[in-house]
Amino acid sequence: MLNLTTRLSITTILDLLEHIQAKLTTYVQVFFLFFVALALASNTATAEVFKLVFLEGTTPVPNIQIYGNNGLSRLPGRTSSISGEWSFDTIDLLADASSATITYTDPNGQFSFDPPTLVPNRSICTAGICEIKVSRTGTIQSVVEWRTRTAQGNGVANIALSLNGALNSCGAVSDSEGYSVFAVPRLTGACNDGNSSLADNFSSVLATSPAGMDCTFTYSGTRRSRICANSAQINGSVSVQCTPTPIKPITSSTSYEIRVITDSGSAVPGVRFYGNNGIQNIINNTSDGVGKWAISTSSLSVNAKWVDPRLIRRAVADAIFG
Repeated sequence: MLNLTTRLSITTILDLLEHIQAKLTTYVQVFFLFFVALALASNTATAEVFKLVFLEGTTPVPNIQIYGNNGLSRLPGRTSSISGEWSFDTIDLLADASSATITYTDPNGQFSFDPPTLVPNRSICTAGICEIKVSRTGTIQSVVEWRTRTAQGNGVANIALSLNGALNSCGAVSDSEGYSVFAVPRLTGACNDGNSSLADNFSSVLATSPAGMDCTFTYSGTRRSRICANSAQINGSVSVQCTPTPIKPITSSTSYEIRVITDSGSAVPGVRFYGNNGIQNIINNTSDGVGKWAISTSSLSVNAKWVDPRLIRRAVADAIFG
């Protein structure tokens, strides 16, 4: 009797443990499924599908090649279909689509595009559909893909770049992998800076140090920062080495030194600076024999010095890029 009771007690305990284990398994499964559902809901909330539609009038245009930063150029099948369409999901990009720049080119050099580049968002892509007008007149465009990287090949983000003559005239900023894209007018022949024509010149991609950093840019190859846009797509890169530098507070006598150099690092004397807020009244307004130009806020107008410090930054920026 004692043995039977003992056996029953053990059986009961084992049944109870099995029941508890089953319950725990169920709870763990429910818990796991909850988090899976939460993750899927989170991805669904941030992911968006955009469709690019290329139309010549109302006629779809196939075989348009598509490029972009933030991982877009790594996506497969980046060519418009027979219906003139190509779609992508922002979940496949490196960052939110609002920071991705997209551009495109016709490998046969027949079409221009309006807009030449776009940043996909719901304000310009109604219901996620981005319509690009295609024309056989206007500026035929090429695509320039540029990368800012370390000497070891790692991408450098947040470097501002400009390319003279680019159709996206506001410039570009490198993404987390160092990539940026430009749309530029396509040339029909070889580039030549030595003749009297401006229509066949090389273009140059120039990089700028971000705020709080002092960067050295090293271009490689014989053409260095220059590109000749006589093909559908052109690649290039620049090696970047940056060190932090303190940002000086702007006062009524803050001094700046602007260096003018070529892409190989050689000094460029005799460059004249123009600008507003009193810069136009400075007598010595050209870079010196070692390519430097010094300016102090004491030489600028009262409005620039006292009303809003941002005006001084703007004045100096106008002097650099004006």
